[in-house]
Amino acid sequence: MGILIGIATLIFETGIVSFNVQLTLHFCFVTICVFVAGLVGSWFELSEWHTIWPVFLIEVIAYIIIWILIWLLTKREVDEINNLLQNRKRG
Repeated sequence: MGILIGIATLIFETGIVSFNVQLTLHFCFVTICVFVAGLVGSWFELSEWHTIWPVFLIEVIAYIIIWILIWLLTKREVDEINNLLQNRKRG
């Protein structure tokens, strides 16, 4: 599973679609991998939906946290670049 998820991260190397689309595609692929691994590893059973929700919820929370962190880091980087450009125009 780790190799498949590692390969899935290559989607972030393409500039074809926006980051949000890349993240959504990655999330879908990872979700499929997690559910297949969960079925094989007996983490849950399809007949018992209440056993699936915690796994899915943890994955969603992780993606939300990662998205927020990446957004904050990117915003900070863009702000720094903008400040440098403004200082260059002044001086």
